Amino acid sequence: MKKILIIFSVLVSSTIYAQSQEIISNDSLLKLFQVMKPFEVFEKIRFSWFDFKSCYIDSLLKPYLMKWLDRKEYFNYVLEQEKKTISNRPDWIKDEIIYMLNKQNRREALDSILNDSVLYSQYRDSAISVYISRYFESYKGEHKVPDRAIMIHSYLAYPESYAIIKQWWVESGKPTERNEYFIPLVRMGDPEAQELYDNRIKQFVKTNGEIPDLSTVYGELTELNNSYSIMKMIEILSVDKNYIRLSEGDPGIPFNCEIVMYLLGIFTYYFDIATTVPVKQDMPCKKNLKHLPEIKAAAKKLIEKYKAEEYYWMKNMPFYKKE
Repeated sequence: MKKILIIFSVLVSSTIYAQSQEIISNDSLLKLFQVMKPFEVFEKIRFSWFDFKSCYIDSLLKPYLMKWLDRKEYFNYVLEQEKKTISNRPDWIKDEIIYMLNKQNRREALDSILNDSVLYSQYRDSAISVYISRYFESYKGEHKVPDRAIMIHSYLAYPESYAIIKQWWVESGKPTERNEYFIPLVRMGDPEAQELYDNRIKQFVKTNGEIPDLSTVYGELTELNNSYSIMKMIEILSVDKNYIRLSEGDPGIPFNCEIVMYLLGIFTYYFDIATTVPVKQDMPCKKNLKHLPEIKAAAKKLIEKYKAEEYYWMKNMPFYKKE
């Protein structure tokens, strides 16, 4: 079974780097939730990885994990952080006192307040209260949850997670670019999102990697790392536009060769999916492409393996239809 490594600055969707990371068990995760607030746990495990299938079937963990999609819960967490921040920022407090005095046309009283500890303490408490009240009104008591919380839930793939993320996507106007909900919905198999992504891939192939740009498609497909993304990789193997991976000075390689190298790297982690193609970064592109039929056949085996691994959650999705 695939296990997903979560590093919140970078997502690595395989077990390749998992060995060097802290592994957190369901029991340990549950204990954290029992003594900490949901988003305190969220921040604490930022460099940990866990087994999503095990979490999926753990009825004790699920209510806690669902809190990571609760906008009011996240707002309260952020509000507490704001309180701590302003309480330790005399400059912010001074600005709030000035704001209060200006509303009362009493700016001249600032120096006397700052030089009187008792008076300052009273105004400090009022300033913090005013700041927090204004913050609450600005956000109406809700905050968008972090993108990484949405990403995690796209791997957990609870039907409830799917419903919430789909609702947020619809409310945001169903965008397909620079949107925190779209790719997670594609990962969870949403038919509407996948149809839109199919169209993007068709345009990508038609324009030989001009629209969308190469790095966007490569990033999305490697982040998805599921049966659907492998299917799309097979479809884009005709795109041979030069792909520059790094920056100035990198000559780049044809994009389809980059995809082939990615697929070959994944194949090496499955003993029953093997090819005769050596996995070498300096392997000439043309030599790799000569093996395309063999690589495609192996990719199709990988698709079936991934589908089997995804079945435990896919079968519970409201849109699922058994093939």
